[in-house]
Amino acid sequence: MELHRIRRFALSTLLALSPAFAVAAEPEPAPTAQMQAEIDALLANDVAVLFEANRRDGLADFAREWEAARERRRGADENVKAMQAATSPFERTWTLLLDDEGTEALVREWHAELTGPRGAAAPGTLSVGIAGFFGKAMADPEQTPQQRATMLDAMRAAQAWAMRVDFSDPERLRRAVGALAKAVRDTGVDDPAAFADLPFEDALLHMGDFLAAAKAMALAYDLDIDAILRSHRVREVLREGDQATLESRITVFDVPLELRSTVVLRDGQWIDAKRARIEDERARRGTSEDAVTREVREQPTFGPQQAFPLERRPEPAPRKD
Repeated sequence: MELHRIRRFALSTLLALSPAFAVAAEPEPAPTAQMQAEIDALLANDVAVLFEANRRDGLADFAREWEAARERRRGADENVKAMQAATSPFERTWTLLLDDEGTEALVREWHAELTGPRGAAAPGTLSVGIAGFFGKAMADPEQTPQQRATMLDAMRAAQAWAMRVDFSDPERLRRAVGALAKAVRDTGVDDPAAFADLPFEDALLHMGDFLAAAKAMALAYDLDIDAILRSHRVREVLREGDQATLESRITVFDVPLELRSTVVLRDGQWIDAKRARIEDERARRGTSEDAVTREVREQPTFGPQQAFPLERRPEPAPRKD
């Protein structure tokens, strides 16, 4: 508990001083160093540093959004909140994960799903999703023919993993669910709504735990996220004014993968050129900064939002002809 207080104080101090850090920051950091800072933050499960490395004032912006959402929930009708909680699939999951008996019941339930018809189709569905992800990356005109070839090899290796690993294996499933259960229990709250109502500094500490849990769940199925991150290398291949071209190398399923990206310098920080174009367009049309932030976060990139457990939406009822 004392360690928790120390970590909370450190985060509070970081939030309070982040504007001063922004002013005092190096005006033109190396784009390779910034990218490596994001990788290091992911390796350390440090969500606070990840937000700061990803975007100037990112942590302070996230804190404001979190507290604004807490304030809106305080003014919401209690009956509406109760109905939302009752219909949330993750509400029940969270409750079951709070003790060993519930966690084991969840393992049995998910094992039954994974050994049923839907579970049998999961590897094929995942393989199609992998193809879609890599296909979009290969369509990027920035990539060279050689880089597209490495993406194709990585895609095939990832698909082979998806078809090879036994997602229904009860011991693998038990390890994966156990990792999620630990993160849920460590929050000290009884439901996801209570987690959303935690002060930002408290919630942020646990977000790193959920990131670590996501990695442990993947590792239960032979997907070592940290090993992939540790293999990352980046170099700058071209600099023209406030624009730089970077080439990253990373090993995925024993396949060396090469990626090329363009970043631009904005307000002393390097950001993805595609994201910059989105922000420029929104600014031209007079869209609010909050809307810009939301749209950028909806882009198909990996970040903190993808690392945390999300609610499973109920499937729509079958149509009646």
